[in-house]
Order: sequence, then structure tokens, then C-alpha cells
Amino acid sequence: MFIPPRILKSPARAVRILTDEKGMTVSPIYWRAVEDGTKNAQFARVDLLAANAVLMTNREELGAKFTEHAFTENHGGRWVRRMAEEKGGEYRKIMIRHAEDEERHGLLFLKLLRELGYDVSDSILGEDGHIDPYYLELHQEYGGDLYRFMCFVHAAEVRTIVYVQQVLHITVAYEDDECMAKINKTFAALYKDEKFHIRYSANIIGKMMDEGADPQVLVDAFKIVHEQTANTVNALIGSYRGAA
Repeated sequence: MFIPPRILKSPARAVRILTDEKGMTVSPIYWRAVEDGTKNAQFARVDLLAANAVLMTNREELGAKFTEHAFTENHGGRWVRRMAEEKGGEYRKIMIRHAEDEERHGLLFLKLLRELGYDVSDSILGEDGHIDPYYLELHQEYGGDLYRFMCFVHAAEVRTIVYVQQVLHITVAYEDDECMAKINKTFAALYKDEKFHIRYSANIIGKMMDEGADPQVLVDAFKIVHEQTANTVNALIGSYRGAA
């Protein structure tokens, strides 16, 4: 079982630990924006950790959640690939690597679902090259400018790595459970990739800020991510409290 680092209340501090591990120096402007954007982040709430633990003991809800992850990871990767081709410029190669990771994550979730006994097919991801309308809407909103895109994706990645850490801690707590061990193995692979995604995007965003890009764009991106996840968070915590 992969044991992740401790969960921190501050997502900004968690990100700083990831960059410090690689000896990275990221713009102070970036750090101020991340701290402003992640204050009281609902995706880092302690009761959300408990809610996720309850969800993972419900076979029907777990299957639905991991199926959703398979789709969103894969199609999110397809969107990153599209942006890499259209606006990536000097960052095209590293963005393609990001896209390949996300597309592979979708397949990893489908593999995990089958290992856990769920009947799923790769066909749920749709035809190659097709991008779900949700991501096309995001492309309309954020796809015209690489900096705005990077800020939005970075905020979403910070949310994701907090969730991945929570799942890893939950699974480690049940290290003698075969189901949890399989989930831990998949999320350990995701965690490795997500660390890379956060580090490279933080570096690019910091450079762009030093060149004059508005840090408020990143703060606003975190606000959007909070708004997008608020209903999910509240529903999960409501279910947890109802089961308690």
C-alpha cells in the first residue's frame, strides 16, 4: 500500500511542499494568488474526508463515482490536448504529456472498476477525438488564452490532488482489505502524475505572472472551481451526516 504524505488544511502549503521537493522557485506573486484563492477551500474540509470514506463503503455509489472519474479524466485530457495543439506554443510538448496522463487515467479507472467487479466498457468514453460538450463549453470560456486556461486547469488540479490524498489515506487505513488495496494502487499512480501536473503548471503560471499576467485570474479560477464543486461537496457531506 502506498502511504501518501500527511493531509494539510492549507492547499497552498501542500502545493509548496510539492515544489520544494523538486527545489523549484516559483514567483512570490503566484504564492500570494494561491493562498488567496484557496482560503477555506471546501475541497480540503475534514468532514469531506469522512464523507469520502463513507462513500467508498457503498458499492453502488463507489461504482458511479469511479465511472464519472473515468469519463472526466479522459475527456479533460482530450481538452488539454486540444489546447496544446491550438495555443501551447513553447509549452506544447509538456501539455501533450499532461493530456496523455489524463487520458490514461480514464482507462485506469475503467480497469479498476473491472477489477472491483463492475461491468464497464471502454465505449463509455466515446469515440476517439470526441470531446464532451461540457469541455467544449469550458473551451469557449477559457480556450482563447493560454494563461487563463492554465489558471483554470491548475486550480482544478489542486482540488484533484487534495481528493487523491484523501482517498489514499482512506485506503491505507484499511490495508487488509483487498478492494481498498486495489483502489490504493490506482490512486498512487494518479498521485504521481498529479504532482507533475501541479509543478509544471505552477512554474508556467509563475513565469507568466512575472511577465505581467494578472494574478487575480488565478484567484478567480479557484473561485470557479469552488463553485463547481460546492453542490457535490454539500451532497457528499449530507450523505455522510445522514449515515452517521
